[in-house]
Amino acid sequence: MAPIDIQKPKRWVRANFEPVQDEIPYIPELPYMDNVNEPPTLRFEYSFEVACSNDSLHKNIGCSFILAKTKKENTLGRWTKRQTEHGTRYTVYTAFDEPKRLIAQVASISMGISHIESVNVKKIDTQVADEGFIPIYPAVQLGERLGFPTEGFYYHIHNNKLIQEYKLIGNQRWSFYATRSMHHSLIPERGCNIDQTAILVFWKIGGKVVENQYIIYLDKQITRDKLDNLSKDWLHKHGVKLDITALLAIAKQPLTKQSKIVKLKDSAKFESLNHIVAIDPESGLRETWIEIAKQYDITPKELLLLNPKYDKDPMSLAVGHSLHVTKQDQKKIEKEPVYLIPPKQPQVFNQPLNAVYEYTDYYIVNTSIKAINNECLVEKDISIVNLKTISDTTTKFTDVIQVNCAEKIGLELEMPHSYLLGNVEIDDVLAKSKSGYQVGCKVIPYIELQVEMSQSFFDDSKKTPFVEIVLGPLSKEDITSKELHESLQTIRVLCNRPAVTTKYPITIKEMIKQYNSSITADSKFKMIVSEGFENIKIAPGIMDNFAMQTNIMVDFEAIGESEYITKLFEGCTQKIEQKQFQSSQKLAQKWANIIQPSASKRVVSFFTLLIYQTDFCNRHNIQNIVSSEIYSISFPVFFRTSPEDILFSILSNDDINDVANISEIINTVPKGKGKKSQAKKEFEFIYPGDPTNKVIITHNFKNVLGYKLDLRKLLGNNARLKLIDEEELKYKAEGLSETFHLTMLWNDCRRDIMQKQKKFYIVVEIRDHKMKASLQWSNYSHWEKILAKGGQIGNVLTYK
Repeated sequence: MAPIDIQKPKRWVRANFEPVQDEIPYIPELPYMDNVNEPPTLRFEYSFEVACSNDSLHKNIGCSFILAKTKKENTLGRWTKRQTEHGTRYTVYTAFDEPKRLIAQVASISMGISHIESVNVKKIDTQVADEGFIPIYPAVQLGERLGFPTEGFYYHIHNNKLIQEYKLIGNQRWSFYATRSMHHSLIPERGCNIDQTAILVFWKIGGKVVENQYIIYLDKQITRDKLDNLSKDWLHKHGVKLDITALLAIAKQPLTKQSKIVKLKDSAKFESLNHIVAIDPESGLRETWIEIAKQYDITPKELLLLNPKYDKDPMSLAVGHSLHVTKQDQKKIEKEPVYLIPPKQPQVFNQPLNAVYEYTDYYIVNTSIKAINNECLVEKDISIVNLKTISDTTTKFTDVIQVNCAEKIGLELEMPHSYLLGNVEIDDVLAKSKSGYQVGCKVIPYIELQVEMSQSFFDDSKKTPFVEIVLGPLSKEDITSKELHESLQTIRVLCNRPAVTTKYPITIKEMIKQYNSSITADSKFKMIVSEGFENIKIAPGIMDNFAMQTNIMVDFEAIGESEYITKLFEGCTQKIEQKQFQSSQKLAQKWANIIQPSASKRVVSFFTLLIYQTDFCNRHNIQNIVSSEIYSISFPVFFRTSPEDILFSILSNDDINDVANISEIINTVPKGKGKKSQAKKEFEFIYPGDPTNKVIITHNFKNVLGYKLDLRKLLGNNARLKLIDEEELKYKAEGLSETFHLTMLWNDCRRDIMQKQKKFYIVVEIRDHKMKASLQWSNYSHWEKILAKGGQIGNVLTYK
């Protein structure tokens, strides 16, 4: 094998000269200025408007707004604010004329109301807002008051699509939060980490007012099926359609003053005690609710209740704020409970300060609805929207002032010498006020013109109906008001035959037109004619023959023991009536003491009325208080609520057991010839005539303490009740073989009973034999003056 020839590398010899160098020195190149990063010129703006102040928006809703990022421009959210006619205009400046998306958000989470596809910018300084929003307080109506629900859900619906679902927090809080629900997916979990007390709704989009919006209130979350099949009837039943024009106008409604009633049970001077919030020296932070409450021996919850303006946001408490507090060793001064109504009747859309009323309790009684009892609960520029009327047995009453044992005074102006031309029936209401007091599911008008039957109605030859004007129930403020005075004076002129200048007979329509034109425009005593009675004619009577009957609401528990109740009998032509009622009170107390421990005041009052009515029937030789004879032998003081109604509507199950035990004892007849039951012996004792006269234990007495008491016990054990004859309202219950009449059902209420907290009030008519003792017109001014001083109603009944 031949050897490999490996060549050696050539050797380079270094050149014998120096390297070439440039003689011109190097100068670095200047940097290139790129104009791309220069801020573009702001030539456009975008504005939207909210119909309230910025402060109100922040406190009650807490959201912020941005224009979303585009390919050309980052997110914009630095708004300038300017006050407008309706609220606040928000403006942001932009360099590009391009569609933008307006987003309402809470902590970067978009709210449902952001579902506006795009908005358009305008040239700078245009100051025109094509989009706008309106905040509202959602509320519900109970009787004459609005209140804030604390349980359930609100829904904002637009064009039959869900915009936002809100869930109420509960636990005595009426604030709520936006959930994660959308129209296609119902998720009740919290969607935003902030609570709010108002809902933001659309005002305008693209310069046009938004129509077809609803706010709905439900006690439970809406179902998928219901959301997919929304109907107008269902939306109107559970909520309200928003009227943007009305919402903007209501904010300008003038405020109406509300009279204040604050009574102190203790005459000692009350000095308000405040605590100024300071910095805790140990932590260096603001004092907490817990730390402040400990200093005054109260709980944090009690401290918060003393300062309701912090209910919405307790964490807004800051150093320097003043809190109302109560010391444990301070002499306790109790206020009389106050249950007033708002200065304006609830409407669909309400100026918030006209919906505030004095109300002692946190909740509207027996409900979970928060009373709007303090101006700090609302902002004056956020309207209250009345979503629906809650019709529940627990909200069937309206409370006004107390006059000793009595509440609510009503007047009945009877015109027996007037006559009507046309087809009318007894109890037809020819005209009435638009609003009034709610009792049960009924609204009792402030004033109504109705057809009454004559005292000789049971005589077919004299069956002549006459006209009666009923006013009330009236509060003390109503009694002394200018409105009532002008209403009464107008009635006197229109209905007094010798004084009239108008040609009679006159149609009801024309008469009411004259009446309304003679009283204040917004008077609660204005009337509207009932449909179908416009052309009925009336010829009034002579004023001297008009009777004015007084009806009052009396504390039921006072009937069995109060001397005040007996004073109602002072004007009776038959002086024995007062004595007999006092005897009935004593006997009822004696019977109540048979059982140990002694029965409740309600049981005593129940037996008082039962005894008095039985005794009255004995003395007039009638079997039943509802027999025809009673219309010519009227009770001088007529308790319109019957003992049967008391069994079914006022007495508790424990009371019923006590009544049953007492009844068994007093109605048991001892063995032996000639023996009498305790009840019969007692009635003979109080009977004012000859003791040898036969005393009748009336059917009414036997029935109440017999099968009707048995029926009440059955119903108390949730037995079913079946309607046998609807026309005559006959019923039959499980466990009873016979049918019966019942004027008040277990879960219903009529106008003769009202409830206030745990107390019941019943109607008492002040009258006498054949109505001769009714208050006359000449007596009215004397009665009114004494009542205005807070005097005893019984002292006023000076009969002639």
